[in-house]
Amino acid sequence: LKQKLSSLRIIEFDANLEQNNDDLLLFIENYVNRKNCQILKDKSISLKLIEKSEGNILYLKEVIDSIEKGIIDKSEIDDLPPTISGLYVNMFERYFPDINYYEEKVMPIFELLCAANQSLSKELICDILNIKKREFKKIMTSICSLVEENEKGEIYFYHKSLTDWLVDEDLCSEDYFVDIEESKRLIANFLWNKFKEIDFDFFDKKEYSNEINQLMPKLLDSINDNISIKILIDKYKY
Repeated sequence: LKQKLSSLRIIEFDANLEQNNDDLLLFIENYVNRKNCQILKDKSISLKLIEKSEGNILYLKEVIDSIEKGIIDKSEIDDLPPTISGLYVNMFERYFPDINYYEEKVMPIFELLCAANQSLSKELICDILNIKKREFKKIMTSICSLVEENEKGEIYFYHKSLTDWLVDEDLCSEDYFVDIEESKRLIANFLWNKFKEIDFDFFDKKEYSNEINQLMPKLLDSINDNISIKILIDKYKY
């Protein structure tokens, strides 16, 4: 129901609507100047986007970025959906026209990112999913607009709203919805096995030591290894 409603326009009567529009126009002007996006220097187009955004600045940023990258053409602005949810559906339909490719190649990576709820190294993703680095690079070309990379080479979704949308079964399209419970188990048990290999040493600086210290504790509920957990507790209980 929420997904269907996301395609509908919501009209609100606001006594300060004109002032709000002025503020949003100023936001667009400043943002566009930083992005040097010539199309949106047309005030009529900016006003059209403000009407569609329903005052949502995140929506405006999404659209401006997509226009700047050539994902959305000027002629398509009239047909843009009016909500963030609708915009994400629109973007995913563009990025992943082959739903089988999305399900087989992209969704497993998105499930890991949503389950971790933090940045993950490319190496960890490849090891957990058993993906060769060359194949991972190809997949990255199809998702590069949706993820960013930090100085450590870790990737993460460019905005939390995308994670929220992907894991919301009511809001997200059923084609793109990700179920994170299995991915939590995948991450937790992969790191747990690495932890066992170094004899439960939190101070060992071998492979994935940062993830073992930072990420694994958040996912302990997903680990099904009571014997090893008891060994760990006995080791550190004094």
